[in-house]
Amino acid sequence: HVNTLAVLYGIAPAASRSDILTRMFRYPDVVPFGTPYFSSFHLEALYAVGRHSEALNLIRTQWGAMLDWGTPTFWEKWTPTDSLCHAWSTGPTRDLQAQWLGLTPTAPGWSEWRLSPVINDLTWAKGAVPTPKGTISASWTRGSNNLRMVFNVPANTVGHVRIPIAGLKNARWYFGGAAKLPAGASLETESGYLSFRLTQ
Repeated sequence: HVNTLAVLYGIAPAASRSDILTRMFRYPDVVPFGTPYFSSFHLEALYAVGRHSEALNLIRTQWGAMLDWGTPTFWEKWTPTDSLCHAWSTGPTRDLQAQWLGLTPTAPGWSEWRLSPVINDLTWAKGAVPTPKGTISASWTRGSNNLRMVFNVPANTVGHVRIPIAGLKNARWYFGGAAKLPAGASLETESGYLSFRLTQ
């Protein structure tokens, strides 16, 4: 627990954080954490150091096993011996929106938001978030050499959209069938991304 939280909250030196997470599972004298609840903090620590592939694998193998067993809910423990519907074990459901779909608030009440999906080996993501300003919805689909993203946002909000383009050839904007930015958008330069700020 201490090691994960030291990484997650920036207590450990930046240069050591990824190595700390690796060593946690390498040495038998380090006491492991054993519940889905605290494993959610470990997922956040992995995201913080850019190890999304490892986090996605953990979600698939640990939480996925619960779904494979036949329950539509997440358990209190990794084995079906206690509560099989445990609210404190649902951390990955938050990550589906915030990491893989990529929708997060950057100001109170979602008056400012960010859409920055992590693609990894996924082929699609889709979701919607109710906010005081209205519903923000987004989806993306990855093809062999393209990435299609669709989003709808309410008026009186400001967003930052980051579309990962690594591995895509001849990346271009297309809005409404035309190679142009949407109204109210300003292009930003960021390596590995097509990125813009959108004021509605």
